Amino acid sequence: TPAFHRSYRLRMSELGENLGSFVGIREISKSADNPNWADIRTAQQFPARFQYLINYIQKRSESNIKLLKPGDKAPGFALVDENDSLVTLKQFKGQVVYLSFWFTTCGPCIQEIPFENKLAAQFEDRPFKIISICTGTPGAAEDQQVIKWKAASKRYDLKTINLYSNPSWTKTLRQNYIVSAYPHYVLID
Repeated sequence: TPAFHRSYRLRMSELGENLGSFVGIREISKSADNPNWADIRTAQQFPARFQYLINYIQKRSESNIKLLKPGDKAPGFALVDENDSLVTLKQFKGQVVYLSFWFTTCGPCIQEIPFENKLAAQFEDRPFKIISICTGTPGAAEDQQVIKWKAASKRYDLKTINLYSNPSWTKTLRQNYIVSAYPHYVLID
């Protein structure tokens, strides 16, 4: 990224080639643990003598990639809707399901809601469902999570199947559906 390249050049001028390269490689190695971040484009910025470290980080990053592939079975879930009814993924077997992971204070997630509502209306009479899964409100007290989810759902007039994921389910869903950024979408057929 441009910001990384600027900070790398600054480090090199302030710390020198060896220490600056070490700090830069350390930063890249932290990013390599994110399973969705495998392409280390900045590797060519480092001196050739550090290539063995870049190769190691790339291999570690590649081994962390966990993507659902065509033909994989979609991981199941059982979450609550606005009426405190339990909804499972199995209920939608035989339909195309579009999962939309969001949280109540996510600006980009909120910007997508009108488009999801439009899609839900467009496919209303077809075997296609959009399921919005709210993973909470960061920083809110535990007893306020469901209240804030219901308030946000009403405020943004969600027309999709609207589900709430408690902290335990959120951890499982993040792992199973590789949710590392929001909004996050998964299409299941």
